[in-house]
Amino acid sequence: IANIGRYAGPAVSEQVKKIAIAEARFMRALAYRYLTMNWGEVPIIENNLDLLDNPDVTQKHTVKSIWRFITREMRAVAEDLPAEPIQVGRLSKWSAEGMLARFYLTRAGVESTGPGARNQVFLDSAKYYAQRVITNSGRALLSDYASLFKYPYDNNAESLFELQWVALN
Repeated sequence: IANIGRYAGPAVSEQVKKIAIAEARFMRALAYRYLTMNWGEVPIIENNLDLLDNPDVTQKHTVKSIWRFITREMRAVAEDLPAEPIQVGRLSKWSAEGMLARFYLTRAGVESTGPGARNQVFLDSAKYYAQRVITNSGRALLSDYASLFKYPYDNNAESLFELQWVALN
């Protein structure tokens, strides 16, 4: 993220830099989602270049503060990504808002009090972002759910974000 501005040459437009940074922040937020769901409290490192001289990180953030961080990140990403991806397979505003719906849905349970309880504010936020994606993204569900997991359907009309694997010989 820090190096995009530093090393992108003059031929790279400000808009392309903005999108590249947003894509990197998307992946960072998603990585922190996986980290906190698997290990709970972890350190939040926003700029790994700060650790070059002193790589010892001992402070962990609370699960609640990590969820605040990743939802704040994803909201900023949604503002910086275009509504239509700049290239097939790249992220869009709807990728970020779809992920926000997922984040808020998880937060509704993670940050609730008592067994089986859900935080209604986060449920409402999940509904809000899911509804925006459904109505505004232009995406549609595939007729056969199993097709989502088959090769010819990469970057299909349903896909907001997907990891794609290429077998190399």
